[in-house]
Amino acid sequence: MDEEYDYILSKSKEELIQIIEENYDWDATTLAMIKLCNIDEKKTLELGIDLLARNEGDEYFQATIFDVIYDVDFSRVLDCIMDRGDNIETVLLGDIMDKMFIDGERQIHSDSISNYLDYIMKQYNLLEPNEKKRISKYYDKFIKEFKITNE
Repeated sequence: MDEEYDYILSKSKEELIQIIEENYDWDATTLAMIKLCNIDEKKTLELGIDLLARNEGDEYFQATIFDVIYDVDFSRVLDCIMDRGDNIETVLLGDIMDKMFIDGERQIHSDSISNYLDYIMKQYNLLEPNEKKRISKYYDKFIKEFKITNE
């Protein structure tokens, strides 16, 4: 991050929460989320889920928020994304596939896995061919790991 955001490193928990809730600058929000996660994971999860549920920011911002909170409660984060009703953009979808490949089975409740896999494949199939190509390395590992055939 740029030096212009160094001020965030000295903020209190309450000030970090305010920066995240205001979300006036995606870089500031991201850095505040990272710092807050070291202080209060549950509050960070709550705020991150709120940002994702409202479909805030672009696909890169959403993927970064996902990266900050997915390890706190992977299933809640995926449920939030599924429930919001919007399609997942390419970068976020690739990030979800990558994280599920890396440690999804450890993170995901076994009774939910088939729902998540179905949803992710549905989202993948909605992508344009050039968008699929952007995340092909994640997709290839993902379908191999979860033994998915996508006809």
